[in-house]
Amino acid sequence: MEAISTTKDCILITFASTHSAIEFERTAKEMGVPMRLIPTPRSISASCGLTARLDTELLATARRLAETYRIRLGKTYRKQGTRIEPEPEEE
Repeated sequence: MEAISTTKDCILITFASTHSAIEFERTAKEMGVPMRLIPTPRSISASCGLTARLDTELLATARRLAETYRIRLGKTYRKQGTRIEPEPEEE
């Protein structure tokens, strides 16, 4: 499994509950999707306090995983350098 860079652009996914965050982490690891749970950055609205950090090319994979395993995701953000912007919702 590849390490997740802390300096390059990435996707941040929040969760409504700690249970959802831990379930997402467990399922992602079982499926071989590299990700890491981190404390939610202060610039992101309140959530359960945990956020999934993953490489930008894995966003669609993460959304499919959550849908397949019925894991409730919160909001999704794209981190580019020091900027964190909301990611458009999937239609």
